[in-house]
Amino acid sequence: MILYANTLSADNLLNDAVYNGNISRLDEIIKPNQLMNFKLFELRILRNMIYAKYDYRFISTDLYEYFSRFEWYNGISDNVNEHLTYVDHRNIYLIQRTERNYASFISYDDESIYDLFDILRYSGGIRLMGWSNDGKIFFALADGVFYAAFYIYDLKENKILWSAGIQNDGSSSNMENYKIYIDSKIDFAVNEYDILPLDDYTLAYIDNYMPYSNVILNHNSGQYDINKIEIGLINDTDNSITLKLGEIYMGSGWHSGRTHFTENNIHYLCVKSPFEENIFVLIVILPFMRGGDIDGPFTQYNIFGINTDEFPVPL
Repeated sequence: MILYANTLSADNLLNDAVYNGNISRLDEIIKPNQLMNFKLFELRILRNMIYAKYDYRFISTDLYEYFSRFEWYNGISDNVNEHLTYVDHRNIYLIQRTERNYASFISYDDESIYDLFDILRYSGGIRLMGWSNDGKIFFALADGVFYAAFYIYDLKENKILWSAGIQNDGSSSNMENYKIYIDSKIDFAVNEYDILPLDDYTLAYIDNYMPYSNVILNHNSGQYDINKIEIGLINDTDNSITLKLGEIYMGSGWHSGRTHFTENNIHYLCVKSPFEENIFVLIVILPFMRGGDIDGPFTQYNIFGINTDEFPVPL
């Protein structure tokens, strides 16, 4: 079922397309920044709206009914591929990649927590699992296909407070010890850092601010491109840099000749703390290729905390 909304959020003009059917918003190339606060069902609507504007006849009843709300939609064509423009193809690809790399949320008291290692190892990604009421977040993160770990991250100080590796070969003889290990790490997070289970989450937009990326080191070292990327927030009214959040170092991820790094390689997801109005977590998502015997593609995830109390006082 697709949920309807009658209001247009001022934070993102693409909401005008999703909720009001303003397809003119899709005439320009979409930037990853614009998708950072979209839920998965909104991304699905936005991607299919590109086909709907050419009157594609949807098999999915919910999509057909959704677009039939708009007077411009007739739904009479079974194939509209020949009408898709370069901008359409670019936007479809961007939205699909955002959907594919979308971070997942799971409460640590959910039974599927015991499948965490295999989920992270084979599908990649990050799982947000709990919050504290003083700006800390509990999550698990996969690094490629070999390693996964639990983390406690202080969003106010922007630093990792604790981590613990997750190892499991998937054998039944190992499962009981594996469950005991996970339970022990969750108990530690709960008791040491007052972490509460993640029952819900709110994707967020920070008024008048958008993430920016700046490549501060980009050189070729033999087989690989080495990149160091500065991440921060920029005021989208006057383009002034408001807050530098930190740096991402891609030691050997961007394979020269396979992946050319640009700002369009970076995706964002912003989530608001359920306890503090001024605390946000910014998830930075970087799809990449890895060389050698392991081609990928993979996805690197990075977390930064945003404390709006640190923003400069307006003049």
